[in-house]
Amino acid sequence: MNQFRCALALALLFMVALGGRCVQRESTPPATATAVTATVDSGAFTVAPPPVAPPPRRAPTTRTWSVDGVERVAIVVPPAVVPTVASTGDSSTGGSAVAAGAITPHAIVFVFHGHGGNARQVRRSYDIEEQWPEAMFVYPQGLRTPGQLTDPEGNRSGWQSGPGAMNDRDLHFFDAMLESLLASGGDRTRVYSTGHSNGGGFTYLLWSTRGDTLAAIAPSAAAAGRLAQGGLPASPMPVMHIGATNDPLVKWEWQAMTIDGVKALNGCASAPQPFPKGTTNARGLIYRSDSGTPVVTYISNGGHTFDRSSPPVIVEFFKKCRRVAAAPPPA
Repeated sequence: MNQFRCALALALLFMVALGGRCVQRESTPPATATAVTATVDSGAFTVAPPPVAPPPRRAPTTRTWSVDGVERVAIVVPPAVVPTVASTGDSSTGGSAVAAGAITPHAIVFVFHGHGGNARQVRRSYDIEEQWPEAMFVYPQGLRTPGQLTDPEGNRSGWQSGPGAMNDRDLHFFDAMLESLLASGGDRTRVYSTGHSNGGGFTYLLWSTRGDTLAAIAPSAAAAGRLAQGGLPASPMPVMHIGATNDPLVKWEWQAMTIDGVKALNGCASAPQPFPKGTTNARGLIYRSDSGTPVVTYISNGGHTFDRSSPPVIVEFFKKCRRVAAAPPPA
């Protein structure tokens, strides 16, 4: 009997020990994948919000035009946001009657690369698209062109230097691009041009030869002595000039002469003010005119490279400029 009682006691002790281990396993809390983050202001822990989906990217397309029997190419980046407007009133009372849901025409910005550059490279350099989601950006590709300062043999791509040069092939290219883009929703009163070096010089040439199609221009590291001295016809237009005092290729004295000539042509007699408003570094200055055609200068002490800090200023300047009346299509 004593042996039976001892065996029963040992069995009970074994079952208690086994049951204790099972209870311990079941009471272990499961691991959780919930992310937490601490708010800096209160120190409390909160569940992290789900990641926000990035905004849709602007899908560039490569478009081609046949110009004087030659295929010309440009990278075209459409607007990321196309605002719509509802009816704004009765035209009989002086208001502008716009159908509900009508698409507002978008601004068009041409960006021309420098000599030896290309459309992809200038798009990366400017990095301007995010500054103006509502606008269309166009990056044309030049053809082999003799340079005025480098590459006299014309082995590298570029743009014609003056009216009549290269049979005006690049002016004809601009005409073809502009009309097709306007037909697909562009705003004829908001067409702009900018470009660096040779592209800036071509932008100045557009002012003198296609000024009735542009609302404003913003050449970079370029000079237009003949235009500034009255050698090329041009009507006053808002101009922003991006330059550098240590430019070894397009000398600063050439750029300064161009700026003085443009201010005289636009009738800018007042003292400059900071641009944008509130700027304290004095790099951006605006010279206003009675004709509403101001001149903005954005000058650094750098060299011939494109000033990557200028795109936001270029966009702010362009947004303030619009043609008073739409120009009729060319014959």
